Amino acid sequence: MTINTQLLAIVAKLDSDVAALISAEAFGGELTPDDIRRYAVKAPAARVGCLGFEDLALESGHYALDLQWIIVLVTRDAAVRRGPQMLGLVVDAAKVVAANDWGMETGRPKNVRARNLFSGDVDKHGLAVWAITWTQRLDLADLDTSTLDDFLRVHSDWDTAPLDGVVDIEGMLHLGGTLMSAYGELTVTTAVATAIAVADTYQKAAGTMTLGSALDMDAPVNGRLRHAGTVSKPFLATVNASVTVASDATVTLAIAKNGMPDETLEIEQKMTTAQGAGSFSITGIFDLNEDDYLEVWAKADDTISLTTTKLAMVAVAT
Repeated sequence: MTINTQLLAIVAKLDSDVAALISAEAFGGELTPDDIRRYAVKAPAARVGCLGFEDLALESGHYALDLQWIIVLVTRDAAVRRGPQMLGLVVDAAKVVAANDWGMETGRPKNVRARNLFSGDVDKHGLAVWAITWTQRLDLADLDTSTLDDFLRVHSDWDTAPLDGVVDIEGMLHLGGTLMSAYGELTVTTAVATAIAVADTYQKAAGTMTLGSALDMDAPVNGRLRHAGTVSKPFLATVNASVTVASDATVTLAIAKNGMPDETLEIEQKMTTAQGAGSFSITGIFDLNEDDYLEVWAKADDTISLTTTKLAMVAVAT
């Protein structure tokens, strides 16, 4: 049993039991716009997606969770005005949801809700858009979650009336959920001096660093924040550091990916022993595959000793 199996079962049930629908499909796509499969909506239409899960628990020797689902319904003015047509469509689709376990080992649908996604853009194109959401308990025995990420971001192209092959509305639908999120934080717990043996040459900042809150990220090597998940993601990385020097110099810090400092994001400042600690802040986006990692590296324009007395590096999947 897979999440994708349930997704397809929901689509099939809507297609067979809601007579007014012309089109019923799954939300699908990749994380980057260039790879996203574009959908031309034929209204009345339904699009089904999985938003994530909550309440993961160990039950009878294996895990179960409440999956969060969404159906987006679209109609346009035709023989029947979109308002009355949509209300009937919403009621029919909600009845299908409330009555179904989709022929699988799932619990009864809970918290079945519908809401109007009216906006000026939607209205001026003669459309009505509603969303039906619900949660449903699923046993995780033999569950494959590898396809869930496909349903978190969807690019949609809508050719509205009259149908002429021209895209009238284009946009990205960002679905909520945390199943495929990833994050990690690394902080200095014991400050250690970094000896810059060669001027203007980067090397990894020294110090004992500890992994804090993390999901799909770990620290297999001191000072290294690694992507431990199996799905490639862009990460927003931020470093905040306090640095002292043993002698006057210009100090530069950078975030390094897989041992290569990103010099386009480096931050430098002239430092003196008299000034005390200097503050550095770096932010950048890094595409990380499984086992790719981030570190903080430093250099100076002279052979000196510098110490990151405080350091925090945080990376969050975007």
